[in-house]
Amino acid sequence: MVILIGGKMLNERFKNKLPVAIPWELLLIVLGTILSVQMDLVGQHTVQVVGHIPSGLSSPVLPSLSQARELFIPALSAALVGFSFLSAMGSVFAHKHGYHVDSSQDLLALGLCNTIGGMFQCFAVSCSFSRSMVQDSIGVKSQMAGLVSALVILTILLKIGPLFEQLPKAVLAVIIVVNLQGILAQFKDVCVLWKSDRLDLMVWIASLISTLVFNLDLGLAVTVVFSLLTLIYRTQHASTVVLGHIPGTDCYRDVGLYTEAKQVPGVTILSYTSPIYFANSELVFTQIKQTVSRDQKKNPAIIHTSTSSSSAQTPTHSHCLVLDLSSVTFMDSVAMPALHKVVEDLEVQGVSVFLAACPERVLSQLQTQDCTADSLPSSCLFPSVHHAVQRCLSTLPRPLQEINPDASEC
Repeated sequence: MVILIGGKMLNERFKNKLPVAIPWELLLIVLGTILSVQMDLVGQHTVQVVGHIPSGLSSPVLPSLSQARELFIPALSAALVGFSFLSAMGSVFAHKHGYHVDSSQDLLALGLCNTIGGMFQCFAVSCSFSRSMVQDSIGVKSQMAGLVSALVILTILLKIGPLFEQLPKAVLAVIIVVNLQGILAQFKDVCVLWKSDRLDLMVWIASLISTLVFNLDLGLAVTVVFSLLTLIYRTQHASTVVLGHIPGTDCYRDVGLYTEAKQVPGVTILSYTSPIYFANSELVFTQIKQTVSRDQKKNPAIIHTSTSSSSAQTPTHSHCLVLDLSSVTFMDSVAMPALHKVVEDLEVQGVSVFLAACPERVLSQLQTQDCTADSLPSSCLFPSVHHAVQRCLSTLPRPLQEINPDASEC
């Protein structure tokens, strides 16, 4: 371990002067094999070695389907674990080196490798964790490394396999452990996740514990289920944001975050940043109704009408609601009727409802569900929040504050 760690430090220190990184792993394997043979580590000290390495390749044969029913579930588990492991390792290296991973292409390559390997009675093919870390640590950049590795393995299987039968397993273990430094360094992510997103941290911890306690395939299933539960939790606890207008622009931002954002008198602008579906629709629309009721008192539109020749002014109140749906990716068949009911309830309270920035999918769902027929006609749908607000202001006679329709864009 000292040799390997020291060698990697030398490679890193002199990487600009060395044309090619010194392959310390290969040198360690050769040195370990020589010492094992010369010192008779197996006989004198009962050191565990690699042992017999069979030569040659099995003849190709089509797999038997006689046990397909019994092997379907285990095979499915192996496929899911293998692909998940491949995707995870690919994402780690893509993030480290700044490139993009195409999961579809990886899945196709994995299927092709397993199809061919299955004819030669090979193990299920996936990404090799240890070999990937070793290759990354020695600076591998292209697929030529994979080709060279395949040729070396083929040569070992066909010709020189017996030469490595005396290689101590401890040498292989040291190579793997030393090259795991990059993965073990990911434990530093715990502090980052604690500060940024504790739900992600819980998923991280759940995946670690479930994989350690259970086997890999069951641990993966537990992690997936736990991740889905966190998604449901997020949608259940997504807040309804009140937007305000930034003077001189057509921008509308959260009044709680932007001090310049001011609410438009008589207009409540709400934004919801999550899908609306059966699990959270009641909560979302209840929040909307409560916010509008509260805003009618805090943010009324005061209209001045002349009631006498002396032009005495008497205030009356009216209100509009603009729902910014730009961040709502979909609404299911339960949420659509609930929206229809909320619009009707607010209309009874004297509140006009307008929808702004509906994604095409949501707009198509509204039209398919026939929710825009009576309560939400096409005249209540607008391409942006600014257009909807302008429409609201036109329905309020002589509002105290107007928004310049020619305001500059964000």
